[in-house]
Amino acid sequence: MKNITKLTIIMSLIYYYQKLKRQMVVITYSSIAIVFLNFLISEGLINGFSVEETKITVFLKYNFNGSPVIKELKKLSTNRRRVTACLEKLQQNKHQYGIFILSTPVGFITHKTAINAHINGTLLFFVR
Repeated sequence: MKNITKLTIIMSLIYYYQKLKRQMVVITYSSIAIVFLNFLISEGLINGFSVEETKITVFLKYNFNGSPVIKELKKLSTNRRRVTACLEKLQQNKHQYGIFILSTPVGFITHKTAINAHINGTLLFFVR
């Protein structure tokens, strides 16, 4: 399974389980999942995760009023169609409410970090 497909499954499960008001979701273990989940923690989109032998339990995050942290999720790239982001296009969306998640040579970053570091990458998701 390709990495973008794995990441899409992870984000979709997190998004839909939050809509169902669940406290956690269990996903299949992979090294790319660990890296991506650490990024989601650093951006405040999940509370954390725990790793067992072949699975990862992701602890979902909610606002103080009980609403999900992730209100909207859009997949921007697929394995067959990768959407790349140059700095000019990212700067046009700099003040948009929400974040674009990019895959870059330095790892997963937000569009704001990419603009500040002058890094191009593949647009994976838009999260609001």
